[in-house]
Amino acid sequence: MLLGFLLLPFAVHAEDLAVTASWKKIDDKDGIETYERDVPGTSIMGLRGVGTIDASIGKIVAILEDSARKTEWMYRLVDTKIVRRVSDYERIDYVHTGIPFPFQDRDFVVASKAALDPLKKTLTVNMGSVEDPATPEVEGRTRGRLYDSVWILKSIEHGQKTSMDISVVVD
Repeated sequence: MLLGFLLLPFAVHAEDLAVTASWKKIDDKDGIETYERDVPGTSIMGLRGVGTIDASIGKIVAILEDSARKTEWMYRLVDTKIVRRVSDYERIDYVHTGIPFPFQDRDFVVASKAALDPLKKTLTVNMGSVEDPATPEVEGRTRGRLYDSVWILKSIEHGQKTSMDISVVVD
């Protein structure tokens, strides 16, 4: 089941984003801490959310893998599909999100790579945009760029809960 977690739309520097970056807390609401940080050399802000979910990692993965229900948790999702499975722990996805007028819809081609650490009881998924010949640009859509995204899920309280630390840098 954990292998299926790769549904998420491969960051190059996971440790830079989730661990060593200087984050400024901007909100703490409903048990979710929200942070931001400047991304050097760009006008883009990195965003990070940290919180705990009352569910096991396995249950979270099952929900994330349920293609029929992705629109319930992916903001403005129009369509998503697996372009190619590279390995049991790597895949490439296509994601199309709807954007209100007067802007164009966005689409992304994202490589994901997962790593399990049984000793630390964590699942880490690194993601980032890639180019892929199977996903040409579509007229009327703007190709978005996911520079870095890191999802760190840690099993806590004897597997009954999951700590989540999600970081993203997207244009």
